[in-house]
Amino acid sequence: MYSKIAVAYRGDRHGEDALALAGVLADAGSVGEVVVIEALRAAQSGAAAERRLERLNRPWSQHIQTSLHAVRGGSPVETLVSAVAEHSADLLVLGSTHRGFAGRALLGTTGERLVHAAWFPLVVAPVHFHEGPAPLKTVGVAFDGFGESHVALRWAADLATAFKARLRLIGVVEPQPAPAETWAGGVPGEAWANGLELQQTTYVVEEMRERVDRDLASARASLGRDDTEITTLVGDATGALREEAENLDMLVVGSHGRGHAASVFLGSVSRGLTHSCPVPLAVVPSRTRPEDGAALG
Repeated sequence: MYSKIAVAYRGDRHGEDALALAGVLADAGSVGEVVVIEALRAAQSGAAAERRLERLNRPWSQHIQTSLHAVRGGSPVETLVSAVAEHSADLLVLGSTHRGFAGRALLGTTGERLVHAAWFPLVVAPVHFHEGPAPLKTVGVAFDGFGESHVALRWAADLATAFKARLRLIGVVEPQPAPAETWAGGVPGEAWANGLELQQTTYVVEEMRERVDRDLASARASLGRDDTEITTLVGDATGALREEAENLDMLVVGSHGRGHAASVFLGSVSRGLTHSCPVPLAVVPSRTRPEDGAALG
């Protein structure tokens, strides 16, 4: 499990969201240190940032060592990745926003580079999380049988064990779009001339559901945790996972760290969840830390 948490901080509510989530994660008995990092733009005052960091309300136990760092460097990705490496942190906690620094770390070009570069889990706090941080009682993990989801599964299982939380394995079946005869009037029939008929679509979905159920049951058996729940959802992956997350305290997804989608739970789905997931989202890479001096992706 993790023992050192890094937090990407900025002086707004999104930074407070990240701090609040770090406080929840720091309740794991294995944690001994939290490293708070504020990445500065060229025009920002380092002295002002350091004073701001010193005034932080730190939502973790006093026995946990805290270090505060205002860092000016290259791109946000380079600054964060270098800081995590320098301090040997086990994961990075971010606030979620499409406007500020922490949000840029997971969205757009910057986000793709961070996911590509990160060998450590990224844990994203939802907007307004600091207003009511919730303890981890139920941890869900998206699972599709690919290698990346196996890595995420193990991480989620360790997290659930550390917090004595329930673990839920989640599979998603994405059916093909409904055939023309099920649409409302006004939709041209030729739009689905080559699509499956309704009966065929239903059959395919049931076959896929049974396969996903078997995969989830096998994954549960591999953990040796008979109390692990399994859930198979049908629908758009992003929407289905977002809706299921309403019943969780954290959602965990896998990433291969190469900036491309490897399965239903990666790529556009994980990017969509980073700014719409209602609970903390953990993106767990399957890659290991590169050799020192390796180029940043």
